[in-house]
Amino acid sequence: MSDDIQPDLDLNRGFDPGSYEPRRQQHLLKVVLITATFILIAVVITIAAARASRYNAKVASSRNSAQSGKILTSPAIISTRPAHATSSSAILPPADSFDQIVATSTGTLRLIGVTRETANTASPVCVVSTVNTATFTISKPAQISCTDPAAYGRQVGIATQYFRGGSTGLEATVEIAKVSTTGKVTKGPALMTYTSCSDCGPVSAYGDGILWIYDNSTTSGAELVEVSDTTGKLIATVPMPKLFRPLLAANNQGLFIANSLYGARAPGEAPPSALYQLSPGSTTATVKIANPSLLACWLTADPNHLWIGMGTQHDGCRQETIWRDAGTNPKQLSPIHLYLPQPVGNQSSGLWTITWSGSKKIANSALVTVTPQLLHIDPNNGKVTFRAVLSPIQVNEYLSSMPNGSEIVQNRFLYLIDSPKGKENNYSAIIRVDITSK
Repeated sequence: MSDDIQPDLDLNRGFDPGSYEPRRQQHLLKVVLITATFILIAVVITIAAARASRYNAKVASSRNSAQSGKILTSPAIISTRPAHATSSSAILPPADSFDQIVATSTGTLRLIGVTRETANTASPVCVVSTVNTATFTISKPAQISCTDPAAYGRQVGIATQYFRGGSTGLEATVEIAKVSTTGKVTKGPALMTYTSCSDCGPVSAYGDGILWIYDNSTTSGAELVEVSDTTGKLIATVPMPKLFRPLLAANNQGLFIANSLYGARAPGEAPPSALYQLSPGSTTATVKIANPSLLACWLTADPNHLWIGMGTQHDGCRQETIWRDAGTNPKQLSPIHLYLPQPVGNQSSGLWTITWSGSKKIANSALVTVTPQLLHIDPNNGKVTFRAVLSPIQVNEYLSSMPNGSEIVQNRFLYLIDSPKGKENNYSAIIRVDITSK
């Protein structure tokens, strides 16, 4: 740039109003600066819009994939070469409808269900079968009282008695059912009376010799009772925050109770915290995670550890962060950019869960064919590994994952009840997957 026009580009210097050339240069300079400014603004807007579009597309893809069960690649997921897991199956007794698999205190696996002909009646007949883990065979079902704790390998359980009354016209009491030394089931006095409604039923968990029972609508308000799981005697009654359909898990540290995806603020009350803990014998609940914007998608515990799949009030469980509590304060581990269903497992085996993808509608039915995918969650850092695919199965089109209670880890195997065939949850087989195979 020459020295003779340099002064004319100094915007801090005035121009001679009697000179035409400086005025023309000033005008051109303003036009150039204004044009450049608009171009710069347009570029910034274009870049921001492109980034927002990519972000929104990513979020939409994440939500859609979470809802359809597709695996998403994220920093927390280690994708391995897909392989078919080593598995086998055993046919369930066709005359009965099983929907739960449980492990007794001695490690025996049991299938719990009802006779198919009474499944949709007011008085279902309950049945139990034993899984021989050595031969992988199923015993002949035995009929048992639906309130008999022995069906679940327990000495103490819950018995609910309904009667007319209350604001909804129906109330219920929570009693303790205990198995005597002779095998007879006896019922103790009522521990709670609550109004019966869709969000009002008791929820419970066993851990370290205690049966914990919570209800949000008893005649005394929201409360929790601690009962010995061997004698059935009441240990303590604890007033609690009001939680709707909370999640419970118990171990040697006590009970953990979490605000769930279906939780809500009770009228006139502050938003509940995300997680509370009660130590054995305690009479007050301690807040472990105070943030009311968080919620628990699932809880899984072994005797000394707790894992939480944590979502948010804004996004629900479409994207989760795994938290871990090993006797101190809960520790946030890895964010998972997808929906993870309830896992099963422990510290030694890790946590295992099943998702599925590739749904294909089956004509003239409520079924779709899906491909189950086996995921492993590292218990220490929360990293998720895609381990294998299982053989395609048929599931109800309204299900997004395996129902709770249909999976369990025992020794080197993951056991899961084959998904329901139709709307009545009529399971057809139990599948055994070798989780030690690579």
